[in-house]
Amino acid sequence: RMLTLLALTSFGLPKMIPFQNGDKKGEAQPEVWRQWEIPSAPIQNASEELATFKVRKGLEVKLVASEPFIEDPVDAIWDAQGRLWVVEMQAFMRNPDGIGEEDPVCKVGLLQDLDGDGAIDHRTDFLTNVSLPRAVCPVPGGALVLVPPNILWCPDANEDGVADKTIRVAEGFEQGLVNVEHAPNAMLWGLDNLLYLAKHSYR
Repeated sequence: RMLTLLALTSFGLPKMIPFQNGDKKGEAQPEVWRQWEIPSAPIQNASEELATFKVRKGLEVKLVASEPFIEDPVDAIWDAQGRLWVVEMQAFMRNPDGIGEEDPVCKVGLLQDLDGDGAIDHRTDFLTNVSLPRAVCPVPGGALVLVPPNILWCPDANEDGVADKTIRVAEGFEQGLVNVEHAPNAMLWGLDNLLYLAKHSYR
């Protein structure tokens, strides 16, 4: 079936500035946190964290994917073949000022469970070297990927799990570069043949 896509026109958006710009020269910054009793929060691996879940009797939580198959995920969606598409934002806030955040080092991964045991055991990098990707939507013949300021059509003609090329099909998503936390995301293909995104008023 044909996919209907309505593009958003471009808006003039302000350039992001570091949050430290709100500090005033000479203003005291007391270490108030020293008076608080902060509980320990050790870093745990996925298996250790799994043991902390509390669920109703009869229910169970299982680990499907973790490192090294996944890194810095911001969006994920299953396709009709049971594969998990994951958008990864490796460049997000690597320092307090967000310097280098637009570096094209992010990826979209395609994760699979080849032995059928319910856990991911194979990964393919579907799309690499992109800047701050926000969403992926698998469609026949490939996937649509929101890579600000564009939505890209990424065909995979030979079905090897790697995008053959990228073609811009919509633009106007600059918000994903200037205000990462409040930008369109979570792209879903509706039964009405339209694409829907969170924090976005266009279809």
